[in-house]
Amino acid sequence: MSSSTPEKDEKDKKEERRQLIESGLDAAIMTIDFVTEVVPFDMAQNALKSLKVLLTIIRDTMKNKRDFADLADECRDIALILWQASSNVNDGELSKPLISAIEGVQATVDRICYEIEEKGRRSVTVKLFQASADKADIEGWKGDLAKCLQMFNTKLNVIANVNVINMSEMLSEMRSSQLAGTAAAVDAPMRQPPPPKPTLFFGRDELVQQAVQTLQTPKHVAFLGPGGMGKSSLAKAVLSDPAIVKEFRDERYFVAFDDLNSPSLSLSTFFSRLATALGLRPAKSDVQKLVTWQLQSRHAHALIVLDNAETFLHGGQDAGRIAAALDDIAANPSVVLLFTSRSAALPPNLLCESLSIPALAPRAAREAFATIYSAADLDTQAGRIAPLLAELDYHPLSITLLAQAAKQNQWSVSDIEDAWREQRTRILQTQSGPGAGKNQNLAVSIDLTLNSGALKAFRPSALYFLQLVAFFPKGLNRKKLKDLCPKLSDAQNIVAMLCKLSLTYTNGDYVTMLAPIRTHILASHGTSPSDMPLFADLRTFYRSNLKKHGMDESATLTSITPWFAGEGDNVAYLLSYDLNVVSSEKEVDMTKLEECYVDCYFFLKHITLFGQRYRPLEEKLLLLPDHKPRKMLGMASRTNRVIDWRADCLVALGNLAAIDVDPKALELFDAALALKRSLKSDKDKDVSYILSCKGGLLMDMERFGDAKEILEEAGRTKELGVQATVQVRLSLLAAYMGNSEAGRMAAAARNKYGTELRDSGALPGAILYQARISIIHGNDEAARKLLRECVDASKTFSATRTQGEAILLLADIAARQGDEDAALRLVAEAKDVCSERKDHTYTECIASRAAIAVDAGDFETGRAQLLFAFSESFAHYGRGTWAEAYTHYRCGRLELIAGCLHAARRLFKRCLDLADALSDIGLRARTLRALGELELLEEQTDRATRNFNSAKACCESMALDPKRLYYPCPYNFRLPERFGGWAAHLDKTY
Repeated sequence: MSSSTPEKDEKDKKEERRQLIESGLDAAIMTIDFVTEVVPFDMAQNALKSLKVLLTIIRDTMKNKRDFADLADECRDIALILWQASSNVNDGELSKPLISAIEGVQATVDRICYEIEEKGRRSVTVKLFQASADKADIEGWKGDLAKCLQMFNTKLNVIANVNVINMSEMLSEMRSSQLAGTAAAVDAPMRQPPPPKPTLFFGRDELVQQAVQTLQTPKHVAFLGPGGMGKSSLAKAVLSDPAIVKEFRDERYFVAFDDLNSPSLSLSTFFSRLATALGLRPAKSDVQKLVTWQLQSRHAHALIVLDNAETFLHGGQDAGRIAAALDDIAANPSVVLLFTSRSAALPPNLLCESLSIPALAPRAAREAFATIYSAADLDTQAGRIAPLLAELDYHPLSITLLAQAAKQNQWSVSDIEDAWREQRTRILQTQSGPGAGKNQNLAVSIDLTLNSGALKAFRPSALYFLQLVAFFPKGLNRKKLKDLCPKLSDAQNIVAMLCKLSLTYTNGDYVTMLAPIRTHILASHGTSPSDMPLFADLRTFYRSNLKKHGMDESATLTSITPWFAGEGDNVAYLLSYDLNVVSSEKEVDMTKLEECYVDCYFFLKHITLFGQRYRPLEEKLLLLPDHKPRKMLGMASRTNRVIDWRADCLVALGNLAAIDVDPKALELFDAALALKRSLKSDKDKDVSYILSCKGGLLMDMERFGDAKEILEEAGRTKELGVQATVQVRLSLLAAYMGNSEAGRMAAAARNKYGTELRDSGALPGAILYQARISIIHGNDEAARKLLRECVDASKTFSATRTQGEAILLLADIAARQGDEDAALRLVAEAKDVCSERKDHTYTECIASRAAIAVDAGDFETGRAQLLFAFSESFAHYGRGTWAEAYTHYRCGRLELIAGCLHAARRLFKRCLDLADALSDIGLRARTLRALGELELLEEQTDRATRNFNSAKACCESMALDPKRLYYPCPYNFRLPERFGGWAAHLDKTY
């Protein structure tokens, strides 16, 4: 492994601090976004949008982001106070003091935005396109926002009984708590800002303005042309154009597809890439449905660049479905698309302005060459350079490569002419026909660079390295080159020179190349990967580490991170390639295929620890042809072992998808079941295990009837471990469905864990299930006793997650019984237990703290805690997830209890939309019930009845007893008993 140095450690710490700062800005922006959806009138929404613009400018353009951290906190405080002050105000009912306070915020924030943008315009550099701000300026802006808070204190305390000073102190205390465990923020799924305008950009201003004007119409635009014409650079320049920035602000997205393999690009992969660019982390959902909903529900127009569109529009297995989906996205009036593509064949129903990208004008070509080459006598030699540029057809990438080669080799103009003629003659002798022209001239430029003196000291290693970089669409991790290419003795210098020559470039930790160069390297200098001189060592490194750590049952995230971090894309690509090659042979070599599946299985064990998914590999494993089981002299054949390993891979994929409660896991489990059952051998244990996994997923999806059927089938096994797991799950299902035998079943399951299996490590979970059943049956004392026992058992076996859940259930019991002090103490204890992992239970602790405050009538604390919970969940789960949906529901619950019905209705309706996008029927049922209670408060009996009937229908489809609607979810979802419409509806007493 690469050795650590003080300089490297300091650089890594710097990068971690940068990620923490950016994730904090992201969290503040998303919090303000959320409050914008909550407040009920336009004036407050506009002020909040200004706050978001301010933070977006800081995040995307300022180099010294760290100095703005306090400013971001002030913005978040103002957002919360605006929510508090406006929660029970409808449009047209604004008092003059409230209008004055909001106008003051708007004016102050707009002025700060203007001053920061002006500083940015004055400080733009050719290289960075970023600005710094003096600390004195920042302190002044912070002071201005502090005055806004003081103004709120004098005006809003009178209007809405909001004590701003106390609220700010509470927020400060919460932030201190948040900073006590900042490690989680590094993993925040940050939405990357749009890429800046390229530093070398010549002769394209008219095209940029033409595209900008068309996009503002609004109308979709497509940049069309062969590789190397600068289509991606044009798109980046358009995104950075001041008019586009002003109109679209934070709704500018750049989605790159050049690192994906066209034939294997599926609809799912396309939407996953789009979701990531939008800042979503799809889970428990149909990704296409979620992306579509997210685009439709935006407050502002979005501009989305789809770069290298030919990748997904041609040759892929789902090209037709992707084209149809694009038609739907393009029909959305709030979305404007900008394509870059080598092909003019766009979806037939997509109306857009197609702009063919021409070669550079002669003057722009000379300017581009001169800027890179920068020789002192170039002006006097312009007449000799002009013919060369003409021979290049003024092709931008070819010009860049020639100029870089000339610069790095310190060629004179005569040297350039000689090298060009020699290389062109060689290319012309080997290439002809329809591939000539611009592609031929690009080939000349690339090969001229490869054969130049600048690379002489690195030949042939540089070409071998380029072959590897070209093979992997993502490129290679330059921090791990000693491990990936041990025979490459001068790897770092080779990378540095290739980047100087523009044959490669760095993208984060990776060294990669532009698509036209990749195409040429693979076509003209590529061989079968197995024949690449450096390929065998790279494959050995990946495979040996996969097996080494995959066979280690005690492997943890910490133990495998040093070698695996960042390598998942390349390992998945290599495995997909191997599977494709081996399975495509006329006579499939079962030994090689078995090796491929074994490698896949160990890889999947790794990524389960990381929680990542690689959909192309997932789809490859599903689509591979089936093999019929065979028997040889009473023993399983290699074919059978291949089938068995493939099934194990599908189970691992299913368990990975099940972490996100993704319905795709059901398809994966079913495919694995079919393979295991086809073997008709001693696979009872495997089949029952898969059924148990599938049943557990169906429980998480709240499809309790389906789960019961599957788990009962799984329970017929002779395998005691599976029997015990199944019995525990069936006991809880029985309680949800109103079966009075649930308690006895849970006790039997616990006995099976504790006595028959001697599996004490699993005992805490079984006790927790038993306690949940006691709660459902209304026996709080028995539940309390079991939960304390569960806490003790969890401590013994370091089961911190189970321990945290048990303590939180104790807090729920105390809260329901009106013991607020005990409930708060227990929530704090649970939060401490979960603080290191900061997982789902940690955010549930914050939400429960909010619910306790709300039920006690402290709505200020409740709102602050819910925003805190939202910020934490965003850091872990991103947008478009159950975490966002649950925040909408909990905030709606708060406003309903507070009597702010207008705000509650907005939140619940938003929650319903998100529940549908996530296919979360349980959340839908609870939201409909809450809306029913709201309608009753407004004396809308018919509408209340419709909502209650819809909620009841959801319960029936889940096979859930409607009277137990809230038992599958935490206390902070339940409504107080005074909201009696649901119970009366079920009893038919109203």
